[in-house]
Amino acid sequence: HRAKTHTYAELLADGLSLRLGIVRLITEARAAGLKLAIATTTTPANIHALFAPHFGNHWQASFDSIKAGNSVPNKKPAADVYLAVLEELNIDATEAVAFEDSGIGVASASAAGIPVVATPSHFWNDDDFSAADLVLEDLGEPFATWRDAHGEFDQRYLDLPGLRAWHQRHTSKAKSPATGIPS
Repeated sequence: HRAKTHTYAELLADGLSLRLGIVRLITEARAAGLKLAIATTTTPANIHALFAPHFGNHWQASFDSIKAGNSVPNKKPAADVYLAVLEELNIDATEAVAFEDSGIGVASASAAGIPVVATPSHFWNDDDFSAADLVLEDLGEPFATWRDAHGEFDQRYLDLPGLRAWHQRHTSKAKSPATGIPS
């Protein structure tokens, strides 16, 4: 595992970057004062290797909660890591949005009751994303096109106002937990 982590860090240092739209969306969310969290099954060393090249060595200060696979008893697809983040942030699942790129990540966030935006990576293209609330090819950059698998947006890229509008529409259509009837 130590060798895998070292190789992963080298790949990132050699120019492997975050997926399209991630840096922009994190930057927009931080500027808007939103709470940000990481809920992952990977190790803290891998998280650092991924974020440090893009946000600097003190990237952790940008996140209100960081939960790695070693911080909960059961890894994804169990909901444990997302439930731990919600508890630490002291927010309800309906106040959050999860971004996932794998079927087990979608299952984990969905099991925690969090609305999920999925952007399948080429590693997980064959996974089941049916539990996702929104499936996008990528998160896009300004002037880049993206497709919404559910036809909900006509924007050219997912920006923070668009995400807020989608979340508002999605959570207002949510089913009442007591009755299962849309509220």
